[in-house]
Amino acid sequence: MNHYLQYCKPSLSSALMSIGLDKTYHRAQGQYLYYKDSHGGEKAVLDLLGGYGAVLLGHNDPALKQRAIELLQADTPMHHQFSIRSGAGGLAEKLQPLLKKETGWPDDFRCAYTSTGAESVEIAIKHSEMIRGHKLDLLSQQSERALEQAALAWEQGEEVSLSLSEEQTQAHPTLQGASRDKLLAYIRDYNANVLQQPPVFIALNHAFHGKLTTSIQLTHGAMYRQPFRRLGLRTEFASIAQLDALCRGEEAWIALPELLLPKKTKSGWQLAGVPVPRVAAVLAEPVQGEGGVYVLTESDAEVLHRVRDKLGCPLIADEVQSGSGRCGSLLAGSQIGLKPDYVVLSKALGAGLSKLGVVAIRSGQYADGFDILQSSTFAEDEMSCQLAAAYLDRLFEEEGRVLAKVRDLGELLLGALKGLHHRYPDVIKDIRGKGLLLGIEFHSQENAPAHLIRTSAYQGALGYLLTGHLLNEYGIRVAPPASAGSVLRIEPTILLTQPQIDELLYALDRVCLAMRYQDTGFLMHFLVHDEPHPTREPKDFRSWYSTLGLDVDYSMPADSKVAFVNHLISSDWLRQVDASLQHWTDAQCDELVRRFAFDKRVAPFAPVRIRSTQGQSVDFVLYPINATSQQISEQLEGSQLEPLRHAIDERLAAAKADGCTHAGLGMFTSIVMNNGKAAQTAGISLTTGNALTIAMAHEALLNAAEQRGEPCKTAAVIGAAGNIGSVYSLLAAEHCQQLILVGSGRQGSEKRLLKVAYQTYQAAWETLLSEGLSGRGIASALRPHKEAIAARLQATSGRAVGETIFDWCQEHLADAPVRVSTDLGAVSLADTVICASNASDAFIDIGTIQQNAIVCDIAVPHNLSDSALQERPDIRCIRGGIVQTPHSESLDPRVRAYLDEGQIYACMAETVVLGMEQYPTHYSYGNLSKAQVKWIAQRAREHGMTLGSVKVSESM
Repeated sequence: MNHYLQYCKPSLSSALMSIGLDKTYHRAQGQYLYYKDSHGGEKAVLDLLGGYGAVLLGHNDPALKQRAIELLQADTPMHHQFSIRSGAGGLAEKLQPLLKKETGWPDDFRCAYTSTGAESVEIAIKHSEMIRGHKLDLLSQQSERALEQAALAWEQGEEVSLSLSEEQTQAHPTLQGASRDKLLAYIRDYNANVLQQPPVFIALNHAFHGKLTTSIQLTHGAMYRQPFRRLGLRTEFASIAQLDALCRGEEAWIALPELLLPKKTKSGWQLAGVPVPRVAAVLAEPVQGEGGVYVLTESDAEVLHRVRDKLGCPLIADEVQSGSGRCGSLLAGSQIGLKPDYVVLSKALGAGLSKLGVVAIRSGQYADGFDILQSSTFAEDEMSCQLAAAYLDRLFEEEGRVLAKVRDLGELLLGALKGLHHRYPDVIKDIRGKGLLLGIEFHSQENAPAHLIRTSAYQGALGYLLTGHLLNEYGIRVAPPASAGSVLRIEPTILLTQPQIDELLYALDRVCLAMRYQDTGFLMHFLVHDEPHPTREPKDFRSWYSTLGLDVDYSMPADSKVAFVNHLISSDWLRQVDASLQHWTDAQCDELVRRFAFDKRVAPFAPVRIRSTQGQSVDFVLYPINATSQQISEQLEGSQLEPLRHAIDERLAAAKADGCTHAGLGMFTSIVMNNGKAAQTAGISLTTGNALTIAMAHEALLNAAEQRGEPCKTAAVIGAAGNIGSVYSLLAAEHCQQLILVGSGRQGSEKRLLKVAYQTYQAAWETLLSEGLSGRGIASALRPHKEAIAARLQATSGRAVGETIFDWCQEHLADAPVRVSTDLGAVSLADTVICASNASDAFIDIGTIQQNAIVCDIAVPHNLSDSALQERPDIRCIRGGIVQTPHSESLDPRVRAYLDEGQIYACMAETVVLGMEQYPTHYSYGNLSKAQVKWIAQRAREHGMTLGSVKVSESM
């Protein structure tokens, strides 16, 4: 039992399992982590992630571990809050000369301790708002004094006439000609409102400052921030270029309000504008680790200093990941001349053994009394502070030997990675970083020929796929940054050796080669095999992709764009999608689909442009979900529809965002979405494609009867009580002289069958009245009895026509034109069988079907199995009509399934036709009607969509 999955992090655990990162590490030492494989053997993993930068000296550094043991053995107090804590004071004292030297400030620093980096960021911004609050209080007092002085001048009879600038007149028209009392009241209310405005924080693009309630608002990555955007903290994210433009006065993307203060001057009373501090702080990471390993420069630091001065707010350096020696100095910012007012440290400061964070605030910026308002239960504990002090001693002993090693090792590793970049410029976009905080950015694979690689990029998971590959194939642990899925972050310890660097380079070389060759099977081998890849050599599949003709560049946009949501028929179809999986077994394909079930999004396929014979053009785009027919069928049986519905709605939302106006729900997705009615996505017109599917299948059935040489005389419709079955019954009634409506026998089934029978008779009677002798089907069967039926209808005027005819036929005809039955054996009376029952498995007994019968099985899943049909070669089975496109446009060869060139399925064609028609709303949505079927069939013909062939085997 995975208790972590069950009780702690179910979604994260599922994600880790999907990419092979679900290891349970039981031991850590030096540069390695250890876990036990499925056979119980211990596996060593070269850890190049280092606790996201928290481990610099190695896991369980012997000297620091010994110091921790000594502290525990000495019964060092852990919880002695509300006392003078010498460990915290000693650590702060040790930090003073280091911080002064690296920031360039002569001031002392006041230290506030926490347990984590995110908590430290929260304290920093809380302190900055306290400082801003003090300034606002002083401004409030200044405002009141100014208003009191103006009021006093009036009281003493002084002529007070406020002189307004043109700008003030436009901004405050109420003041023009206002009385004394109204003027003062307006200014007082206006100033009070300005002073109550919440603070604004400025953070850089790519910023990551934590995941707590406030710090999450300072994190740029939308995945983390968006769900909590309503919590209220306002953050403006900006590039350095935007900050520079703000300083130069070229951009004003932050409103900087002013107070209105009456002021007496030599020339009279004026309304002075006094700036109000709106921005509480500017935050910056010298190396943005979580955002993609972006490194600030000296010129960037200068811009940050100018912004601080312009806005009159503190500059906060978030050195949680980049500091404490990770980049070769205590503060990474010191290497670019950054002079922050606050420094935030954590991660490595805890020596890899304790949880510790600190906010160091320049004494000149410190708010008196803040230390009384701020406390943290587990902060300032003696053990953590003394371990941090011992860690700092290690960093700076022997003239900073450890820091020098970080710099040298970082340069060596950076140079090696840049050599890899030189060999694979088509795969690697950039190598960047500082010290032992490095990043490899890969080129986007969102247009990769290999669709599974493309899908990983589409999901933002390419870096996670490569992470799983490196871990399972080579025993190397890295990870993508939180907000940059195409970057691999490398944060080793100072114990890294040249042979280990060589291991990393070899593994990365294989990864780059596999991506260049588009060898999905090589990259994903670890997901379906217990052992590393036997050859460790990727194969080149570029020539295979070049034969597919995928590189179509349309010079002009289409008239409209439509989507079609589909899914895998079965997992073995992956072998058709990707040639590198040809040698995989069905079980391995099943395992891959199971792994990927965590995220059901699949990258859309490239558009296929289909042109009407009338000139309109439509881009048709497949938006698949990662699920098989079997998986969906099982979830339907178990009524586990919500995850599937959510996945389909996400596809619809993505299609809408991509500019699609219509979307077809194909295969099982229409059933899952209750014929479209369960969809929650607004702004995109939906269709199930059922109308044209029925129309094409019906045309195929009539063609089959013509080829047989015998018309359809008696048709049995299985599932006639359902919507599709009832519509098909009405269509069949136009050609067959007898109709047998077969239902399940479940409660209410017979009542629904009778309703269809009444509708059939009414439609036939209307045909008979309008067409007379030319009427066919059930209408022709009623023709000999026209006068008698007319007499009954006249005698029972007011009663429903169809019901009256049904009763008359039952009373007077031994073999009524329309019969109702709940006995499946009734199909033996029909030369044509139409299957439209919604059942999870095939259930028709092949032995009950007449010789040389035609079976039209459009049910999903099918009511009659292919294996049963093999016993009866005399039966002609039609699974549906396949549509010939107007100019032989074809789907991507990898997703044609049972189609030939120039063909699409009828449900797809309906979506295309609606796009060509620019139909304004949903179409085959909810219940269908015969009129809908006929209308879409007519429109399809007009646009050049014709019956191309007949589907004769199962495709679900």
